[in-house]
Amino acid sequence: MKRVLIIINRAFEADAALSAIFDPTICHPDLDFGKKRARVFDLIKEELRYPWDFEQGAGRPRVVLKTKNYRYEIWCIQNIMTPPTDNSDSMYYSYSYQKVADFPKILAYSSDPVAMVVAFGTAGCPTEVSKNGGLVIGSNAFIYDVPTLSPDPNK
Repeated sequence: MKRVLIIINRAFEADAALSAIFDPTICHPDLDFGKKRARVFDLIKEELRYPWDFEQGAGRPRVVLKTKNYRYEIWCIQNIMTPPTDNSDSMYYSYSYQKVADFPKILAYSSDPVAMVVAFGTAGCPTEVSKNGGLVIGSNAFIYDVPTLSPDPNK
């Protein structure tokens, strides 16, 4: 089965997206998992992590939904990042080079081929001014840290 990866940058963005997906008063009618009629997606209940209930750094998606031909995995980069050794850097979960180190957890989750990646969150624009709500669909769109903001000496 082919995978569609929906990758969300930060936990607060993932929680907002998931509340929209699972709240029957605001979600699209075909996403209302409380209804008994046929719907577009089947929720894999053992793969629902809303709220997140694994340890920080676990390589697990927040939600897995299936259709006949595709498995849709909703991931939160912040949730899968290995926790820092000390919590003195408040920007730790914002650094692209930290995210890249844990990104292979998403790819290793399944050996099935990835058909498409959709990514959204506050990291959608390479400026010092946040552009909240960005959405990127494509194959060459990963935004790296603005050099003046990165403490990584290799940047």
